[in-house]
Amino acid sequence: MQKVSQLPYQRVSMEAFAQEIQGIITQVKEASSAQAVMAARDQCNQLVIRWQTAEALSYMRYSINTADPFYLAEKDYYDEVGPQAQNYLLEYTKAMLATPFRQELEESGAIIPWCSVPSR
Repeated sequence: MQKVSQLPYQRVSMEAFAQEIQGIITQVKEASSAQAVMAARDQCNQLVIRWQTAEALSYMRYSINTADPFYLAEKDYYDEVGPQAQNYLLEYTKAMLATPFRQELEESGAIIPWCSVPSR
């Protein structure tokens, strides 16, 4: 098990995130099969993991040493651009909901049926 201090940190730029997620959204919208939608979903999951890992590391390292100007700047960066990333992910979700392969994906268990999620 690695310590937080040993985990490599690399910022995910909003420009790179936006370019990659827009490509994934296009793949979902233009998919010719359920498998193509799933491939796009897998790419999105990997992108989100990279984003969330970098964001979490910046917050953890800032909280370990609040006097570190580098991680203060990184924390501030994610605070600033985080809502933009969420907007892109909302567009991705809309594309997933609109895919003509939604029913097939839900029936196969490849994605969780949206209607089965209890509302609060």
